[in-house]
Amino acid sequence: MLYIVRRYGLLCLLFLFIRMSLLPTFAFTDGDFERRFSAYREQYPMLTLDIYGLVYQAGTVHDIDEKIILAFIDAESRFNSMALSPAGARGLMQVMPFWYRGGAGDLYGPYLNIMTGTAILKQYLKLANGNLLLAAQYYNAGPNGRTFNGPYIIRIVENLARSSPETPLKSLVARL
Repeated sequence: MLYIVRRYGLLCLLFLFIRMSLLPTFAFTDGDFERRFSAYREQYPMLTLDIYGLVYQAGTVHDIDEKIILAFIDAESRFNSMALSPAGARGLMQVMPFWYRGGAGDLYGPYLNIMTGTAILKQYLKLANGNLLLAAQYYNAGPNGRTFNGPYIIRIVENLARSSPETPLKSLVARL
């Protein structure tokens, strides 16, 4: 067994290195990725292609529409990856350190922050039975939170409305 690991271990590492270096090239197969990025870039001037790629990936992994994730990032940090809240939440999606077992400083990394924040949002959407407004309240104050942050909720709803001007807001929030 050790012989096989020694013989093919380097080959596997080489394959992984090549695959990871080509990942940005092959990660997005749909033709209108750049068109959607450009449209979102008009709405969110601080959005970069790298961040949008991570949002797209997190949305695919957690089955959440990218416009929802972008609306939360804008409401939470306005696309500042080094944001730190008074409560201690960190990064783009303002993830609290207790959600992650590693070092709290790791949460400033966009990949980890967006993936963790999207997973948390997915859990809150399940807890709220798909009600986006209630999930946003949970995301902001926790499921047992007693405070209601109206401007925060309004900002998310406005971001969603701007992302889909052709869709009535009522159906946008209701279908989620």
